[in-house]
Amino acid sequence: MADDENQPSPQPSPLKRERVRRKSQITNHKHTLRESLSRFDIREKESLSKHTSFQIGGPVDFWIEPRSHEELAELLRISREYGQPLYLIGGGNNMLIEDEELRGIAVHLANPAFRNVEVLEGNRIRAGAGTDLSQLLTWTAEKGLSGFEFLAGVPGTIGGAIWMNAGRGILKDSRQSSVVSRQKTEIQHHHIGEVVESVTLMQESGKIKTLAKNEIEFGYRHTKLPSGIILETILQLTPGDPDQIRERVRENLKTKIKTQDLYFPSAGCVFKNPSNSKKSSGQLIEETGLKGVRVAQAQISERHANFIINRSNASAQDVLTLVRLAQHKVKEEYGIQLELELKVIRSSRRAHGGLVQ
Repeated sequence: MADDENQPSPQPSPLKRERVRRKSQITNHKHTLRESLSRFDIREKESLSKHTSFQIGGPVDFWIEPRSHEELAELLRISREYGQPLYLIGGGNNMLIEDEELRGIAVHLANPAFRNVEVLEGNRIRAGAGTDLSQLLTWTAEKGLSGFEFLAGVPGTIGGAIWMNAGRGILKDSRQSSVVSRQKTEIQHHHIGEVVESVTLMQESGKIKTLAKNEIEFGYRHTKLPSGIILETILQLTPGDPDQIRERVRENLKTKIKTQDLYFPSAGCVFKNPSNSKKSSGQLIEETGLKGVRVAQAQISERHANFIINRSNASAQDVLTLVRLAQHKVKEEYGIQLELELKVIRSSRRAHGGLVQ
């Protein structure tokens, strides 16, 4: 018995020792990261479902709303130094966030430092990236400035609208809104890039850069910009009668309410309209018979087939199953590959951190 007691205890295997070492490194790393973020107002394990129009999304390690440009630059530096992905969450529209925990830092530009709006000479305005689109439309109408009433009812921020070059097709005669009239009336397509004079962004290095309109490439639901975070924009608008501007906003909003499913949480249009078809994505999906199809609590809208709605606690996987189904059916029946307009955000595994776009 004594000999047994004197026997040396078995040593852990090299694999187990490596696991213990890595776990210790991760714990120390997170502790140091948390210390570096202590100057910010942070929320840990914040559920992103509270911050998206889809009401879908798992928790993120850190949710931070910087109070200045300097704090934003510091967050970009910390993100790179600690190898932490940094996700910019604007109005939370047009995005689907995965159900699992999102590793890294989510940044939201809700502070007044990113929402300033002012009138400049020559019927121009300067608007911070975090400015709510609907509030900006109301404000410009009051000032008698016109130019982007077509975005009435489009949720989100001006920064997000520029990043994806938000736009909409409207009837040439906005008073005609019936289905019959829409078939006989020309639809004009407009996008926010039409009124952009310049965009100022913060590059990943923390430096601030302003780009003139001729340095920016505006495409269909996409704006080609250097990697960075939009801080503000200058819009070139035209003078108009405030009552007439408000009336156009109301008419555009009425059309949107008539034709789109706004009664359940969604991310808006899921797919871009294909360039190789006269039919819209919604029409193509509807003609395959998928309107109203459900996977658990996610459903292809019965009102607008290019909308997927969250009826109650749908998961990101439920939505993605419907996305793949619609793509498969349209490809099978029409030979057209539907391209996502919806931005899908998954946890980044890259080691160097930095801005995820």
